[in-house]
Amino acid sequence: MQDMWLKDYQVRIYEVDQVGNVPLTILLNFYQDAATEHADHMGVGLSHLKEAGMSWFITRIHVRMERYPHYGDIVRVRTWPRGRKRLFAYREFEFAIGQRVIGRGSSIWCLIDLESKKALNPSRVLPPFPEREERALVTDFPGLPYRGPSITEIEFSPRWNEIDLHQHVNNTVYMNWAFETIPVKTRDEYLPLELEVNFKNETFRDGVVLSRMCTKNQEDHLISCHLLSNSLTGDEVMRQRVTWAKDSQ
Repeated sequence: MQDMWLKDYQVRIYEVDQVGNVPLTILLNFYQDAATEHADHMGVGLSHLKEAGMSWFITRIHVRMERYPHYGDIVRVRTWPRGRKRLFAYREFEFAIGQRVIGRGSSIWCLIDLESKKALNPSRVLPPFPEREERALVTDFPGLPYRGPSITEIEFSPRWNEIDLHQHVNNTVYMNWAFETIPVKTRDEYLPLELEVNFKNETFRDGVVLSRMCTKNQEDHLISCHLLSNSLTGDEVMRQRVTWAKDSQ
């Protein structure tokens, strides 16, 4: 049983943005695909958990990028489980092109009983699986305060292709809804250097989500803070913080 998983993704033309970069949400889809394959390989993936009425859900992501891939590049994802703490499982990941690591990240996952929606202790209900102490990104997953006033507010209703296997909005869709609040001029001149995300609640097909954004300057970087909430209930859905750097690519 392998304690680390490697998978290559060749960037296709429909996976790049208007300037030819692979968006961060696409890279995170690569990562989650590789993580899902690895979990299946270890006997704790979707194909094994579905019959038991359980599934993994990602709750926190922290990633730092050094550069972004372009069309035709082969992106290698390297990922491994780092350990468990009570109800949470930690998984690390890296993105590389050739021998150069271009991004490093860490994430927290929670095992959920799909009927009761309660978190389960993976050490109690899953078979043993290998872990590595190696860290790709050292982080304590800091809080993500939102201190307005909001510069931009946009309301979103889930589209058919934004609903995943669990019949709720896929997590990278939330990130895209947050990115949609960024002014075009900022997106043209800056790249996301660092992304921190805290997922809090589900959104279903009939939901409506308000995406709000405020910004602050920090030395030579721009920071955008994002708050997504359910327009019908007021419940927080996601918090996100992005550190932007001038595009040098």
